[in-house]
Amino acid sequence: MKIAESTVEGLGFSIPINTVIPVIEELEKHGEVKRPTMGIGLLDLTDVPAFYQKQTLKLPEEVTTGVVVTEVVPGSPADRAGVEQYDVIVEMDGQKIENSIDLRQHLYNETEIGDTLKMKVYRAGKMMELQLKLTEGSQLLYCG
Repeated sequence: MKIAESTVEGLGFSIPINTVIPVIEELEKHGEVKRPTMGIGLLDLTDVPAFYQKQTLKLPEEVTTGVVVTEVVPGSPADRAGVEQYDVIVEMDGQKIENSIDLRQHLYNETEIGDTLKMKVYRAGKMMELQLKLTEGSQLLYCG
């Protein structure tokens, strides 16, 4: 926003064209944006106080980034794959996941509806590998 004397001249935002083009193509093709869904609620691990990282999540000290599953939608792909509340996602398809932005970028840009996603998660301090088959989801639910 730019203030010129006593008035405001305007406000502008920009979105990278590489983000916009796939959305436009999807809208032209289907009239809506279809994205894969996992069926989870998310919270960045960095937003969880250290006390809870240790006591509730039981994470090893070397694990400092990832995404905490705050909720699993019943009947969702995550539910069918065995994902549980408080699992901490640290890797998807061999790609490190440090935060919810990384997770969404991988989910929306590198996977498609019907793909099987390979995840590494920490559950109660132990590393687990899970496989999750992505389905089309309502954008009114969770982004993840």
